[in-house]
Amino acid sequence: VEITGDPIMIFPVGFATVFAVLVGNAINHGLYHALIDVQSSPYLPDTWQSDQLPPGIVVQDMMPRNDPIVVPVQGGKDGIHAAIDGNPFSGFPLVNADGAVIGICERKNLEELLQKDGPVTEDDLKYSSDLYPVTVRRYFPLQSAYQLFKAMDM
Repeated sequence: VEITGDPIMIFPVGFATVFAVLVGNAINHGLYHALIDVQSSPYLPDTWQSDQLPPGIVVQDMMPRNDPIVVPVQGGKDGIHAAIDGNPFSGFPLVNADGAVIGICERKNLEELLQKDGPVTEDDLKYSSDLYPVTVRRYFPLQSAYQLFKAMDM
């Protein structure tokens, strides 16, 4: 309408636009949703209100069923290779011998440790990690976890 300057074109252009949206929605869910599904990205919608989440759901109910990829604190270079090879992730939990999270390692720091001559020690891993990450336990209520992550703008 702005190009032609003809107000008679408002109805046909509007009708064509609405029809195109309806046909597109009938064919698929949407481009961005498809990309999220393909990339298997975790997604918490901004439109959720805390009162819309059922109170009985805990974080474990929303977790994927596969085992997490971790860096064992005593694993050395073999443990680092086992974690970073074959995936694009940028951060990995640093775990102790009991499997408890004691920190978070960034990929770039782990790759720097692999370039180092000699073995990678427990102290090297701790020094290059954030030893105070924000963690959420598996039995933490999903409502509270959602509010925490949204407050941190994640």
